[in-house]
Amino acid sequence: MPAYIRVSMENKNLFKSSDLSLVPYLSLNGLEYIGVEIDPQDAKKILFVFNDPHGKARDLQILFQKSDCKVYHSLWAYFRNQLAVAKRVK
Repeated sequence: MPAYIRVSMENKNLFKSSDLSLVPYLSLNGLEYIGVEIDPQDAKKILFVFNDPHGKARDLQILFQKSDCKVYHSLWAYFRNQLAVAKRVK
C-alpha cells in the first residue's frame, strides 16, 4: 500500500498520500484537497495533502483498496500499457 501520513497541525487534521489513484477517490468522497508537497523523507516523492477534520481519510483509503475502483484503475493501467506495447511493435 502506498505511503500515507496523518498529521495534526494548527488544529487542522491533514491526510497526506503519495497514491495518485487514491487522490480522486478522496476528493469524490468530500475531502478538501489542499495541495502537494515534497515528502521530507524522499525528495523524489510527492505527497497530496487533504484536510481531514473528521478523520475519515484512512477509512476511505481502506474502502478504496477493497472497491471496484481500485480494480478498475489496475485494469485501466494494464490496458494503457498494452497500447504502449502495441505502438512499439509497429
